[in-house]
Amino acid sequence: MRLETADDPDELAAEIAERGGREFRPARGELPWRIHTDPSGNEFCLLPAR
Repeated sequence: MRLETADDPDELAAEIAERGGREFRPARGELPWRIHTDPSGNEFCLLPAR
């Protein structure tokens, strides 16, 4: 999911956690996006605004 300039990544991460998801931090070093999992374990990314 590509974020818009006005989107707050921390706020979206909190909303994801409230709905049963969690942030997933793989051992791949620093990435420009944040990886999350939904309650079923499916991964998805939040990409920063361009």
